[in-house]
Amino acid sequence: MHNKDVIEAVDYLKHGKVILCPTDTIWGLSCNALDEHAIKKIIEIKHRPDNKSFIILVSSFDMLKIFVKKIPEIAYKIEQESDRPITIIYPDPVNLPDILVNDDNSIAVRLVRNDFCKNVINLLGGPIVSTSANISGSAAPINFESIDIEIKNAVDYIVPIKYENIVSHQASRIVKIINENEYTIIRE
Repeated sequence: MHNKDVIEAVDYLKHGKVILCPTDTIWGLSCNALDEHAIKKIIEIKHRPDNKSFIILVSSFDMLKIFVKKIPEIAYKIEQESDRPITIIYPDPVNLPDILVNDDNSIAVRLVRNDFCKNVINLLGGPIVSTSANISGSAAPINFESIDIEIKNAVDYIVPIKYENIVSHQASRIVKIINENEYTIIRE
């Protein structure tokens, strides 16, 4: 059973809308990751270059398996040992719009830990795009109050602030899978 806020957020996502929501890291702009029109709307809202990549959020490794050809064993270990949210860049994404795939044929994915986001993703039945809720080139907001009014006015729905994660207001660690047993740290 999902609460009304989760149901409302998912309704917007299913209709190609952009929402402003707290994640397990910072506030983000999100949309259905399978909706190219909605992804383009996020690019417009952020005044973001077309060639800059996005992170997608999934709720489980089972969901992730639908969007990458193979999950290397090291990814399970990285996720299990991380004490904070971690984004992993996987090679060979599948079943995603080309606009989300990086030039090197990779995709950045975070297995979300935030219950609200996890419930939204599960009810939607697929991944969501997540990008910091700021104009491209500006500092990422550390909390709801620091989000630019232009961003707040441009989205279709704002998740109630009561879901804000008060534990962490920092972006995720990012690692890139090199092969089955190796990775490199992109952002600490």
